[in-house]
Amino acid sequence: MYMNLIKELAPLDRCHSGPEMELAYEKLISFYPDARIINYCSKQVVDYWTVPPSWECKKATLTDDNGNIIASKERHNLEVFSYSPTVNLKISLEELQSHLFSDPNRPDAICFHFRNQYRHWEPTWGFSIPHNVRESLSNNTKYNINIKSSFDYNKDMIQSDYHHQGQIDDTYLFIGHFDHPSQVNDGLAGCVAAYEIIKRLKNRKTKYSYRAFASVEIVGSNFYLFNDDKLASDTKEGLFLGFSGINQPFVYQQSFHKKSKIDRITKFLLSIKYKDDERVYGHRELIGNDENIFDSAGYNIPTGTLMRWPFKDYHTDKDNFNNTKKSSIEETIDFSMQIIDILENDMLVEALYSGIPSLANPELDLYLSLDAVSGVSGSSKENLNKFECELREYERTYLKNNSQHLNQFMQNILRMADGSHTLLDISEKSKIPFNYTAMYVSLLGHKGLIKLTGIAK
Repeated sequence: MYMNLIKELAPLDRCHSGPEMELAYEKLISFYPDARIINYCSKQVVDYWTVPPSWECKKATLTDDNGNIIASKERHNLEVFSYSPTVNLKISLEELQSHLFSDPNRPDAICFHFRNQYRHWEPTWGFSIPHNVRESLSNNTKYNINIKSSFDYNKDMIQSDYHHQGQIDDTYLFIGHFDHPSQVNDGLAGCVAAYEIIKRLKNRKTKYSYRAFASVEIVGSNFYLFNDDKLASDTKEGLFLGFSGINQPFVYQQSFHKKSKIDRITKFLLSIKYKDDERVYGHRELIGNDENIFDSAGYNIPTGTLMRWPFKDYHTDKDNFNNTKKSSIEETIDFSMQIIDILENDMLVEALYSGIPSLANPELDLYLSLDAVSGVSGSSKENLNKFECELREYERTYLKNNSQHLNQFMQNILRMADGSHTLLDISEKSKIPFNYTAMYVSLLGHKGLIKLTGIAK
């Protein structure tokens, strides 16, 4: 099961390019054998981004003159800066300070120093240590730095994706970044959630195509799009999955122009899941990942971010397997599958009647009552049990607490069935879960009152 895969991948030194990153990708496609590895030539340059060299660090230690270990890569990958060059020095604390990284706001955490990965042409050596440890360092000793590392500028960079082919090539992309040494929710958990989505679509016939992409953050996404024109043109929208396994609620950062189908669907689903709790933000308003590479000039692939927030352990050693919940990842997968269900099943609704049908007539028996009218209590709460419908628990709870919407929903359908409105249009206006709308419209269809037609591409 995929939690074992995450546990196996979590401790690896998944820098942008290196032997343990290669091993991690190999393990990923071994678990998802229909996925593929993609190679990128070491000499390639795209938009001034260069393929990063392969970096291997055999040893990295920081000790004082008494032999006390202050930092050690063997203890934790984050304790040395990724892409640190070879160094063998003995220096004072004053000289050392500019090569230390810590966060006073998270004094017990080992923080991720990622800058070298984006400036590998001028890497600086250094160590990440808890701020409490940094403040305890003494001026009365020298510090020994021993880093043994190597750079291979002829090694290709690799990435992976996983594809589900639909009836048409128009593709929706689920993205996570696969790098970040020894961290789980910043990247890895989202990648596995995305790959699980594609795996669960395997035996399902879909209209659209879907793809999961496990990227080398930012850099890799540039090369991914540049090297495959058809993939870039087929990809219509994207969704980045962030911090997927932590115990926090969802938030959503919209695409740049806030006009994508996924923007609309996700906002609608969150409005049902969290009701009045506003959980929608602007593009990269909280934090940024690969979404801006896809949602950029020239590619124009609207890409939002579904993530859990807040994340106090972001970019630290506390982002680990122990703080990762399968139930949270499953909820991320399920929420993404709901987005797919709406993409697949949203259709135009067209009336086969004029006027207003008497839905209370026993031949139809489709009337949804008001809670109360003219002082007489209705039975709208019974509407929840009147029709069989597959709903998630949060949708049932929502309808139970908002049964007053059902009568207006019924009226909206009868009026909006003009051939220009879709199931999602009706669901949004009525504040009713999409599956309930689809179920009720299908009942109207069985009675010969309504027909559904496909949305033009």
